[in-house]
Amino acid sequence: MMCMYNNRSIFFNPLSFNYEVRSFPDTNTTPQITEDTIPTEDEYLAKTQNAAEEPVGKLIPDEFRQSPTRFMSFVLDTGVMPSGITSQDQLDTWSSEKAKDNFDVKETMVQSVMRYNQLFTVKTEITIPGDFSIKAGDLVQCDFPDLSGNESKDVNPETKGIYMVASVCHRITPSSSNTSLSLVRDSFGGK
Repeated sequence: MMCMYNNRSIFFNPLSFNYEVRSFPDTNTTPQITEDTIPTEDEYLAKTQNAAEEPVGKLIPDEFRQSPTRFMSFVLDTGVMPSGITSQDQLDTWSSEKAKDNFDVKETMVQSVMRYNQLFTVKTEITIPGDFSIKAGDLVQCDFPDLSGNESKDVNPETKGIYMVASVCHRITPSSSNTSLSLVRDSFGGK
């Protein structure tokens, strides 16, 4: 739904009134995806570095990658507010590079949207004793016990590993202090 595995973007250039259609992860300008251009698992693995050995992409059926699940449109920043400290510097930059984009949206935005959504694939909520040093964006190592009927102290190999703190809530009462953490990651297992 959020374009994690396949999306299509239209980039509009207001200077030339041209547009370009790109599919991700296939970066050519083919507007239609055929059976030959369906991204393979290896192409997904090559695009991103996962937090664990077993990326979630291996668990996703091919049906989710056959056609785009999100269409996005972008207006390129071409010729608007060129770099430079003074207005003369900006004019000089603009006159020498009129068709240069100020920001490379084609290479960054689509992949960043996909990667951001991929980070929130695995979510877990935990509550620990109050720890005010933890903040959103921190990376924490978690070892969760293996859930079984006996009193085993074994660590679950699929849920252990590095998590990113998505949000933190500190709760202070007269009798206790707790920290609730929303943890996210993009894969299963630890390295």
